[in-house]
Amino acid sequence: MFLYNLQNLSLTAGRDYPLTTVALGLIGATTAISLLTKFLIIFLQTFILSGKNLKYYGAKKGAWAVITGATDGIGREFALQLGKSGFNIFIASRSKEKLETLASEICALGVETTIQVIDFSEKNNESSWQELIAGVSPLNIGVLVNNVGRSHEMPIDFVDTTNQEMLDILEININSTLKVTRAVLPGMISRKRGLILNMGSFAGASPSPMLATYSGSKAFLQTWSQALAKEVESKGITVSLVNAFFVVITFPSTVLSG
Repeated sequence: MFLYNLQNLSLTAGRDYPLTTVALGLIGATTAISLLTKFLIIFLQTFILSGKNLKYYGAKKGAWAVITGATDGIGREFALQLGKSGFNIFIASRSKEKLETLASEICALGVETTIQVIDFSEKNNESSWQELIAGVSPLNIGVLVNNVGRSHEMPIDFVDTTNQEMLDILEININSTLKVTRAVLPGMISRKRGLILNMGSFAGASPSPMLATYSGSKAFLQTWSQALAKEVESKGITVSLVNAFFVVITFPSTVLSG
């Protein structure tokens, strides 16, 4: 019916409609179809299609899942759920006390747990990074969740953002994600399987005034995730950006995962 109407429209365009009106109508129809298709894909992926079984990535087969920023909020829940799914868990965050508490909970699930204390905001923390790399390198890692992130203390104009806050956001949200992925990815490539989940944000999908640096860092992760996904898809590795919108968290706003 739609194609029939378009055909009639093109036949009568010269007589009844200006060409600009016809062109704009076609553009509008194409845009509407594109948006509807994207919505249907998201709906099917979220509610209908089951997705790939976690056993493909090594669940209940001795494989490990690595989660950064794991002691609170989204990261903590990822660690617990992946542990329940049968992955051994490697968790990295800055609070040793919280890591040990979470590790005890995960061990109660019947899987192995390793912790790594690291402050992802420290740019020259070479010793901690070497420990993390040495810790993950020998592991059979099936899943990596790049969850650690930071936003602004409060909404603020870019010109008024302190240098330290700006640098911390870039170091945590971008550089730390790149470093951890570089440490884990070679092993995934050699095993020809792996799942990498990068925590994005609505602020990265749509420019967010007064959160300019944070918004830009999440936009970087969106584009980088798409590019990396294309690079490694033929190697059996899936890379996805998980977009968080409004998230209720219990810890300070200085460290956010969405």
